[in-house]
Amino acid sequence: MYGKLIDSVFNMTFLTKKSNQFIKDKATKEYFKELADVLNINEESMKSIFSDHFINDSAFDAFIEERFEDFLKIRAEEIKNYLKIKVGLDIDDIDVKFVDSVTDEDLEEDSED
Repeated sequence: MYGKLIDSVFNMTFLTKKSNQFIKDKATKEYFKELADVLNINEESMKSIFSDHFINDSAFDAFIEERFEDFLKIRAEEIKNYLKIKVGLDIDDIDVKFVDSVTDEDLEEDSED
């Protein structure tokens, strides 16, 4: 359904094997509700946890509503802002499409120059 976007760096987060099996093949709203029930927390607490993964309120809403492309774009922008403000990288011109389209071969070519 999501094609290559599923492998986007902006879709990545670290999960335990058990967590990954818990969410596998479930609709987002379904596993979100189950997870909130298991953890006994409300949506605001869940948003707080997600914020540690560079998922702001807008990205969270896109995530829950399964607007996958919007989620990736919003999260990419959140990560980009963090890198600019907190780390001091000058990355104004880097676009999500560029980051996800770079291959190992492209990086090897650049290092040879």
